[in-house]
Amino acid sequence: LKQGVFVLASVLVISRVVSFLILFASLPRQGAKIRLIPDMRLIGQLIRESWIYVLQSVFQRVYDHIDVFMLSLMRPFSEVGWFSAGRQILEGLWFIPNMITEAVYPELNARHLVSRDLVARLFEKSMKYMLALSVIVSLGTILIARWLILMVYGEDFHGTIVILVILGTAVVPSYLRYMFGNSL
Repeated sequence: LKQGVFVLASVLVISRVVSFLILFASLPRQGAKIRLIPDMRLIGQLIRESWIYVLQSVFQRVYDHIDVFMLSLMRPFSEVGWFSAGRQILEGLWFIPNMITEAVYPELNARHLVSRDLVARLFEKSMKYMLALSVIVSLGTILIARWLILMVYGEDFHGTIVILVILGTAVVPSYLRYMFGNSL
């Protein structure tokens, strides 16, 4: 059972490959021509026009992982490992807000062209779904934290149980913030 980390890593790799293949296969259906050799002028143009998004993405990555870095400066390696292990489990559950946001975003854009009222209703509805799902994930994480940590990491990571319970309480505001921020 201590092989659980390898199982979780395999699931992550498989899901990324399947996601890529689905997206790659859908391009021709959307009328897009797939070019395996990139157009360097287009790449340059994209970089120039999206520099602020690239910069925001870099800062987002730093923000997402600064807690582990800062903790490593203040606490023993074992505690950093416990925290990081609990955080990684919750990161795996980010497919939920990603899935909802990816589904809602094109609809929000399309409705924005028609009516602000339609946008507001869709946003309200999606936030209600996100709230319900985030409460389920939060409570589920808290309730199965002990079992999950022992199954995936083993007894050596007993300190992660309490950390995962604490981090599980942040799921609701995190998921709602994610949905709100991306919709905004």
